[in-house]
Amino acid sequence: MNWLLGILHDTKEDDVVKFSSKIDDVLADLLPDEKKKVLEYIDQLTSDEWLSSGEKKKDQILRMEKMDIVPTWIRIFDKYDNCRRFKQNPAGKKKSDVDGYFAIAWCCYDKGIKKHPSIEENLDPNIRKFY
Repeated sequence: MNWLLGILHDTKEDDVVKFSSKIDDVLADLLPDEKKKVLEYIDQLTSDEWLSSGEKKKDQILRMEKMDIVPTWIRIFDKYDNCRRFKQNPAGKKKSDVDGYFAIAWCCYDKGIKKHPSIEENLDPNIRKFY
């Protein structure tokens, strides 16, 4: 289910109208309680679209204090994966932007493991070493 949550979260961030029009079809086969939980997790992961980029980053960090464990895992891994890709290929980003993204990733990781210590205990050693 984690991969589904990640994809649905990205879709909602990219195009909230498209997400809203398709979500019921995507989740049609889930039981009502499962569907409710998926939607809660997506909401925990997704900042309001009207926030500026900087406000969204701050919101992501602050949300880590309230997130359930599943979306916390997703956020930590998503930030790690993005940092890994930026490190391999900065894709035209300035070093200061990449460094800023790494700092946001670390803040999310730090807040996430403080709320859910079992994440750090079960995290792949290479990812733990990265942070």
